[in-house]
Amino acid sequence: MAGAYYPIGGPAKFAEALGETIAAAGGALRSRAPVAEIGCESGRVSGVRLSGGESIDAPIVVSAMGAHNTAAALPLGIASEWRTAVAGRKSGISYLSLYLGFHGDIPYSHR
Repeated sequence: MAGAYYPIGGPAKFAEALGETIAAAGGALRSRAPVAEIGCESGRVSGVRLSGGESIDAPIVVSAMGAHNTAAALPLGIASEWRTAVAGRKSGISYLSLYLGFHGDIPYSHR
């Protein structure tokens, strides 16, 4: 137990903090929102259409659904070379490591 620590409220607190930063910059964070298609106009992303039918216009879209799913969501003819390169790659494990250093003791409680 002394080797791993999590924020109070669990790992979801990282996403909440990121969402607050995005909202402060005028953006919106959508989680658990299945994307059916990434919209493009003039070779640039113009938004997304969710699997439920809702369309969201956006000049910037950050995809967290993996390269293969992102490529599949793009309209045909968009980013052809990249799509070909992605198709030739096997899926792997992705992860994020964050190392923080603190001065002093980290309070520990049984919750």
